[in-house]
Amino acid sequence: EKAIYVMEMWRIRDKYDDKDEEICANVVTAFHYFNLYLVKKKENSVSIGLLNVVQAIFNEMVALEPLIKSILKSTQGLVNADRTSLLLVDSNNPELVSTVFQLKFDQELGWVLTKSIGLPINPQIAGYVASSGQALNIPNAYSDDRFDSELDKVTGYTTRSILCMPIKFGEEVIGVVEMINKLNNCIFNNEDEVAFQNTSIFFGLALNNAKLYNDIKRNEQRYKVALEILSYHNTCQDDEVQKFQNDTRLLLTNLNDYYLDPYKLDDFMKYKATITMFDDLFKLSKFDSMAVTKFILTVKKNYRLVPYHNFMHGWSVTHAMYVMLKNIHEQRLTYNMKLALFVACLCHDLDHRGFNNNYLNDTKSPLAAMYSSSPLENHHFSITVTILQQDGHNIFSHLPSEDYKEVLQYIKQCILATDINTAFFPNLAKLNKIVSEHSENKELNWEIPSNRNLVMGLLMTAADLSASAKPWAIHEETVKAIFEEFHNQGDKERKDGRTPIPMMDRNKPEVKAVSQVGFLNQICIPCYSMLCKIFPQTKPMYEMAMENLNIWQSITNNDNLEKM
Repeated sequence: EKAIYVMEMWRIRDKYDDKDEEICANVVTAFHYFNLYLVKKKENSVSIGLLNVVQAIFNEMVALEPLIKSILKSTQGLVNADRTSLLLVDSNNPELVSTVFQLKFDQELGWVLTKSIGLPINPQIAGYVASSGQALNIPNAYSDDRFDSELDKVTGYTTRSILCMPIKFGEEVIGVVEMINKLNNCIFNNEDEVAFQNTSIFFGLALNNAKLYNDIKRNEQRYKVALEILSYHNTCQDDEVQKFQNDTRLLLTNLNDYYLDPYKLDDFMKYKATITMFDDLFKLSKFDSMAVTKFILTVKKNYRLVPYHNFMHGWSVTHAMYVMLKNIHEQRLTYNMKLALFVACLCHDLDHRGFNNNYLNDTKSPLAAMYSSSPLENHHFSITVTILQQDGHNIFSHLPSEDYKEVLQYIKQCILATDINTAFFPNLAKLNKIVSEHSENKELNWEIPSNRNLVMGLLMTAADLSASAKPWAIHEETVKAIFEEFHNQGDKERKDGRTPIPMMDRNKPEVKAVSQVGFLNQICIPCYSMLCKIFPQTKPMYEMAMENLNIWQSITNNDNLEKM
């Protein structure tokens, strides 16, 4: 019932009749449907344009500048603007500043995107849109007090009309687009505002995604730079290698000795001893000797200066493994297994912080968050791989691909086996079931891979605990270092408002002997006892651990007598 057209026709002769009115009505109807067709055609064109815009921006949404170029080019076509610019709003800056991108057409270069960083946002137009989130449509720029004509004077360009609209992500304005001079001397209208508003949702999504991606890439570059710095400081330098090679002192120590005193060797002698042991077991001539040297020196640099879990401990464990492998005559372990055991011992506590896994988990440290279990042991293996990847440090580079993978897998398995709680106790229970006197299987079936893995884990624990199987003077010195590290952790726990367990409490020195009796009885003796059953040649370790247990037991008994 609404009048939408008026058709007026004039004649100078005859009057109009009913037929003329019918013809006229048909013309109006045809005209009406033609207009509907034009409207639908325009809507379809806008939809296709929107689809093309979305496709274009999402093709470029991982790289910020190509994406912005695509947004500005799409916007120009969408609203028929002569020029467009985008201001990225820096919400972290208290000043209203932005990075400004302008898209211009050059006859030789085509569409060119220019970039200006840290420019203050025009507080009158773009600043208003950025802070309020409201659009501004200015049909006549020079009649609007908010327009600054200085830029036109500098460039010689004449700004007639401006449409300035926000790009939002959620409720936050992340960008402002200025569309300048609608073509054909027209002005921006409501349809232009609606068309941009419909596409700005996708602009916001794409811009936010691209900014996140750029932040990730930037952080990745920061990580690489930090890694380069750490690598430089944690990698042996050429002068250190030269200094070691120029050391002409002879290694006169008998290394094939379970009871060797590691405190009598300085670091350089330990380097020489490591190379000597490596050569004895695996023939250094098969390896790149320079890579082996660099690897050992860099391993030393990656042990922290903590009281116990330092290079002294790493070397002592490696030496214990050497003596065991040297004296085990049964050909039960393959070359790759022995190689992995030796290297795993050298690296098994790399970058240890002097705090145990329980502390890392309780304090929700980043290291604990990285791994679901055994965070320290997983980290030690990770550092091992990092060192191997350093230039000139890959001691396994000569190995065939399959052997290389196997050795690395064994190393990981061996290092993880040094977690007493998650690895040793379950492994010992399985071995007890297999080789106990009451079991039908009196001997280990070495053909079963899982059995060999259990024995490798046992060897790692035996080497790791070897300080308990040293003569009393060496053992006692090591226990002092262990408890100094325990007490440091206890001090940290107390500072954090938590009560340390007695063994970690510096104020309870009387628990040292009792804790050592428990440690030797529950862990060390069962370990060496099982090892003796499998490899009788390791009996000296069991015997010395028993002697130390007896001494600690005597100290405990004397303490109890004094209390009575």
